[in-house]
Amino acid sequence: YADGIPAFDAPDAFELPRLINDLIAVRKGQAIEVPVYLYQKIKNGRDIKYTEFFVPTRVTFLDGILSFCKELRPHVDLSLFIERDNSARRTSRIERDQKKRGVPAEQSAILFDIMQTALYAQFILPQKQAADYAVVNAP
Repeated sequence: YADGIPAFDAPDAFELPRLINDLIAVRKGQAIEVPVYLYQKIKNGRDIKYTEFFVPTRVTFLDGILSFCKELRPHVDLSLFIERDNSARRTSRIERDQKKRGVPAEQSAILFDIMQTALYAQFILPQKQAADYAVVNAP
């Protein structure tokens, strides 16, 4: 946590058992309901804003910064790690936080600088070695 906001780039920020169960269902061709969280309420707990109905297709993509954690790897057939430099990640995080979450740019920048950079090095970048393919996404 930083300023009362959870560290969303850390593994314990995710409902991993639910995600694993959902992946198993999707691989079996079963539709699932995916929770969509309201960022402003997550500070005080896991409040779900709504759910989206997801019907699997022949090819399904799992997108996320911790998609290669060891618990998820058995449920994924092919993995692609897209690497961006710190400056590009910072810029897009600030823009996303402003547009989609209503977080002021200054607050987002501070959180990125004190929390996300360290968490990226600790949890996200090491996953690169588990990927089948890795590419660099230049700005």
